Amino acid sequence: MQKIGFGLIILGAIGILGLIIWGIAEESSGEVPLFVWLVIGSIVLGVIVLLVAAIRDRIKQAKTENFKEVDK
Repeated sequence: MQKIGFGLIILGAIGILGLIIWGIAEESSGEVPLFVWLVIGSIVLGVIVLLVAAIRDRIKQAKTENFKEVDK
């Protein structure tokens, strides 16, 4: 699951880099192309997947923790 999240973030970053290069090479008309929405969605989805993976791993780890005494 973490690999999917990192992959989506990396694809989004590559997409943004491509958009920057494309924007420099061509004059933009001011409207946002569909590709931009897909790239941003990919990054957001990647962050959500990583967040869910981290929460799930923490819940699994919490089940195996065994604290007998806590010193103050």
